[in-house]
Amino acid sequence: MNKKILASIFVIGILALAMGYGTYSYFSDTEKSYNNLFTAGTVHSQLADGDEDWADDVYVTWRSPDNWAPNDKVTATLYIRNIGTVATEWLWIKPTNIRFGGGVGGVNLADVVNITRFHAWDSYGNDYDIDPNWMATWGIWPEAGPYVAPLTLADFADGKYWFIFEPSDFTPLSAGTANVVRLEMTFAFDQNAGNNYQGAYCYFDLSIAITQGPPAYFVSMGSSGYGN
Repeated sequence: MNKKILASIFVIGILALAMGYGTYSYFSDTEKSYNNLFTAGTVHSQLADGDEDWADDVYVTWRSPDNWAPNDKVTATLYIRNIGTVATEWLWIKPTNIRFGGGVGGVNLADVVNITRFHAWDSYGNDYDIDPNWMATWGIWPEAGPYVAPLTLADFADGKYWFIFEPSDFTPLSAGTANVVRLEMTFAFDQNAGNNYQGAYCYFDLSIAITQGPPAYFVSMGSSGYGN
């Protein structure tokens, strides 16, 4: 009986082997798709202002006269574009790195420099203008407070919060140079600044960032929301 079982197993094995050989006896051919490639695009912002052509950085876009007095104003426009290959939909703006000196008692001139106009527009006619009356009466970001009106340069530069233009505000900064966002800001020397500010000065940098999308959670001037 065992011999018959072993013989049956042997026969089945031979048949299976023969069937296997038969499966691979048809004609066949193999080729390859070579050098498949993935290449990441780029996001590259450039800036320009009234006296400097397009570059990665510009200098002294806003500058007051040396005899700047309370209630005087300074207005200038910064131009922003994306020369990369990937379009961006979000534009981030924030004053940073305030340095100050002069005056009496260690005063910071940025505490009495009010932002009275924040206006931006793109090459396709989209316009974004913050109501000057709102800026003069509403403190910055309740989440970051406690701040009180008006909106000062020192307030805007403080903390981690940026002013953010969302996709609904502008046409995306497409790859190349077709779309340019123009940012106009007016700074006013507070008319109530005291005598301690005579001879005071301050410097600041304006950081500009362009991104494809927002972080998971963001806080902007007067609003907050969730990104992707």
